[in-house]
Amino acid sequence: MGIFGKLFGGTKDTDNFRVRAQYKDAKYFQKEIERFEQIIAASPEPTRPFHYWSRASKLNILMDLEYSLGKPFASLKDIYLRALDNLVKGWNKEDPTYEDFLNLLAKGVLLDIPDAEFQRLVKYLEQADKDAPEGWKPDALAWYLIRGKMKVNTNENVNTTMSPEIDQRLFDLTKLPKSEAEEAVKEYLEDWYQLRKQSAWYNSHTRDRGYSGYWAWDVAAVVKIMGLDDSSFKDNPYYPQT
Repeated sequence: MGIFGKLFGGTKDTDNFRVRAQYKDAKYFQKEIERFEQIIAASPEPTRPFHYWSRASKLNILMDLEYSLGKPFASLKDIYLRALDNLVKGWNKEDPTYEDFLNLLAKGVLLDIPDAEFQRLVKYLEQADKDAPEGWKPDALAWYLIRGKMKVNTNENVNTTMSPEIDQRLFDLTKLPKSEAEEAVKEYLEDWYQLRKQSAWYNSHTRDRGYSGYWAWDVAAVVKIMGLDDSSFKDNPYYPQT
């Protein structure tokens, strides 16, 4: 194990892992992990909001790479907490980075991180709802995840999402009875990838690098909060089993 593996808790022994993601093999993911570890380690300490956000984004991707390689999800908590710390320090009211925020929020639910750490994300969202630029609005899915994790009643009257063409279906199914919600999740996962055609990472598996796996963390978080039986969709390639 090299210096970067020691720093990030990684390993070059890919034989112990079963690759979860589609399209690429263990060698590819290990190479990408090492590339991101080196980029992060070589970067100067952040001093401006964009620098913090950039580091948070890279750590978030590193988590996905490690999970795609086959590492136990729970073992990625340290990387997650570093990503969270950088995200909240990178607050910028001109660009609150909704997609990265929602991704970390969902992973926080799945990792069951301590409430004190999760509360930092709550404050980030409260600040965004209060101070963000035109176009930002309170997000029903984000607040649903927060209520599910923190057992609070905040913003129960918010019923629309920031990206209605992508996330509204997921939020709406949280209001269904469990059996109906399970079928709705299955159908949503079948459409999940195509709904994200405008995302920068769409079709990234066709490139030589830059693919970290396609994972519906928000869906998995909703399933956990609702206590749904995932047996009918657990084998969907976008559904992370944590």
